[in-house]
Amino acid sequence: MRPGGAVALLLLVQAHALVLLAGSAAVSNCAPGCTDRGTCNEELGRCDCPRGWTGAACEVPPQDMVSMCKDFGFHGDPNC
Repeated sequence: MRPGGAVALLLLVQAHALVLLAGSAAVSNCAPGCTDRGTCNEELGRCDCPRGWTGAACEVPPQDMVSMCKDFGFHGDPNC
C-alpha cells in the first residue's frame, strides 16, 4: 500500500458508513412519535411500548394510570 493509502481507505470507509447511517435514520417502519415513549423495533416494524402502554406509538396510557391521574386532578394531561 502506498504511503497515506491506509488513511485514504479509512476516510472512504468512514464516509460510506455515514451515508449508510444517514439513509437508515431517514426511513422508519414505526409510527410517528414512537420514540417519544417507546422503542422502535425496525426489524419487526413496530413500536415496543413500556408495560401497560398501547397504541401504534405507545400513546395510550395504562388504564390504572388514567384513574390515578384523575384521582389527583390531572384531567386530560397526556404526560401525567
